[in-house]
Amino acid sequence: MKNLLCFTVLVAAAVYASEIVGRRSFTVPTTSMEPTVMRGDHVVVNELAYRTSQPSRGDIVVYTLASDPKTSLLKRIVGLPFETIAIKHKQVYVNGRKMGEPYVQHRDNDDYTETSKPEPFKSRDSFGPRKLGMDEYFVLGDNRDQSMDSRYHGPVRRRNIVGKVERTQGATRFRELP
Repeated sequence: MKNLLCFTVLVAAAVYASEIVGRRSFTVPTTSMEPTVMRGDHVVVNELAYRTSQPSRGDIVVYTLASDPKTSLLKRIVGLPFETIAIKHKQVYVNGRKMGEPYVQHRDNDDYTETSKPEPFKSRDSFGPRKLGMDEYFVLGDNRDQSMDSRYHGPVRRRNIVGKVERTQGATRFRELP
């Protein structure tokens, strides 16, 4: 009986430790991922998620900027290594095929594709095409009109991806992300 109790306690401790090791939480300071992740939400990031697998299209990830490693950003992966990404009139194309993105929000109905306005307007609505390299990922915010992402700072290298967002918790909601 004593051995069974010790074994049960060890298993419970191992399960608890596996839940906290390799996880980090962040508070989201911007609206760039709305409506999926709201400003002020707390997200749990699994830093071990990509040790045995590769990032996938649709994953929401935290990554650091190559130009400023102290800055962490939260975005969705839309382009994978060796793919060609283009944006035409606010629509994302991967290898020439239009992506279905039900999570995307456009708060500005204007399309600045044919404008003489400076950046960030031109790249916001039309971009590329851009062929990704061997370890490059193209990331975009779900709130496309208000997101600084790969359109502006370039693709994210695999080594700069901190981890995959697993959970988000806001003031009135909690949810697991796929």
